Amino acid sequence: MTCIEFFGENSGKRDIYSSLQELDNAKLFQWENETASLQSPGPVQNEEILIRQIISPHHFDAETKKLKTSAFTDSETFGLSVNRLSHTTVELIHDVALERIEKANINAKNPKAFWGTVNFFCAEVRAIFYRSEEGVAPLRGFVIYDTADPEDPSHADIFTAVPDKAKVRSVRLSLQEIANNFLEHQPH
Repeated sequence: MTCIEFFGENSGKRDIYSSLQELDNAKLFQWENETASLQSPGPVQNEEILIRQIISPHHFDAETKKLKTSAFTDSETFGLSVNRLSHTTVELIHDVALERIEKANINAKNPKAFWGTVNFFCAEVRAIFYRSEEGVAPLRGFVIYDTADPEDPSHADIFTAVPDKAKVRSVRLSLQEIANNFLEHQPH
């Protein structure tokens, strides 16, 4: 199976992470060099800036002014949605976020708000490693795929590439640390 076949068959599934975990790690990393979507402008490159929309109160703790762990847990289920700045604009990302929030708040008991974004280099995410066991070389913690769709050619997903739950928390915290350094508040 190729990368584009896998994502074509599994697109939109809430348990896509489980299906990815069944694959060999070498294949997971190889697929980063292949396209995952027919609408994609190509694989995500290390030098690209990735942007994550931050929704309050779900992703952001107003008291501590830091990101919550929940801002990154999608990497362990259906993919942590990000946008590739080289294929969109910050203004468009903001407009999409505000539109999503408006729809979500129509009948919401606890309304959400678009807090802002976090920007990071793809290479920084790919440079997060973990040790699976003593004496074994460190392994990469995340994979990033170009999961563009017809409405958003800039869309990509970050997935945890770690089978061990304890190690998943560790790599997620590493991503959270990087992201907290690059928060950009955009009040509307």
